[in-house]
Formats: sequence, structure tokens, C-alpha cells
Amino acid sequence: VIKELEQELNNFNYFLENYGEELENKRKQVENEKSILMKEITKKEGMVERCCEMLEEGIYTKEKYLSRVKVLEEDLSALNSNLEALNSISFDDDKKAIKTIPILENVLKEYWNLSNKERNDLLKTFIDKIEYTKTKRSPSRGSIESKIKNINLKIYLKI
Repeated sequence: VIKELEQELNNFNYFLENYGEELENKRKQVENEKSILMKEITKKEGMVERCCEMLEEGIYTKEKYLSRVKVLEEDLSALNSNLEALNSISFDDDKKAIKTIPILENVLKEYWNLSNKERNDLLKTFIDKIEYTKTKRSPSRGSIESKIKNINLKIYLKI
């Protein structure tokens, strides 16, 4: 867990050092996704309009029109939800990193000076949860290092 926290600290430091570039890449990606969604929304709205024209011209029956418009409106609803999600993305990750770095540095510096109970209590104050996955079954005999190599940790911070 401590090694993963050290890696998380390195990731935050890397992020801050490369913040401008990282943020710009993230903004470009979000804007690109928004553009794709807007094109798809416009396309679906045009399809609804064509359904209306096909009903007026007698090509579609009322039932066919209603079923087709229902499908298109469901698609539009999903696309609009995705667009709202993209619009709600915050680009304030630097504030989280700036806030987290000193906390992690202090924890890592003081961790080994604490009792086991204090260590656990300290980790519980800022770790929300930890997920681990075994990449390979470990032999029952063997060193702890060989067993650790087969485990991946994902730490979720409360910060």
C-alpha cells in the first residue's frame, strides 16, 4: 500500500510538472467528443424531421412513424445526457493535486514512526477504498516479494 501511495504521489507531482500540457490535452479531448456528439444530435434531429415528412407524404403509417420517432428520441436523450456529462467535466485537477501532495508527503514521511494502530488509523483518514487483483496464483511457498509481484492495487483517495 505504501509503495502504491508513493507512486500516487509521483503521479501527482508529474501531473503538476506537466499540468499545462495535460490540461490542454484533456480539454482538446473533451471538445472533440462534444463536437462528435453535436454532429450526431443534429443528424438524429434531421432524421426525426424526415420521419415527419414521410408521415405527411403517406410513406409512413402512423404506427411506423410513432415507433421510429420513439427510437430516435431515445437516442437523442442518450446523446444529450452524454453531452451534459461532458459539459460538467471540471478542469480543476490541479487543485486536488496541490491539496494532496503535502498530505501524502507527510504520511509517507511519518508512517514508519507510528504504531500499527496509528498507521491503520492514519491510512483510513484519507483512503476511501483499495481494490486489488491477483494477476497470477501465487505458490504457497516462496518469498513475500514473489507474492506481491502478482498483485495489482488501485487506491481510491478521499481527497
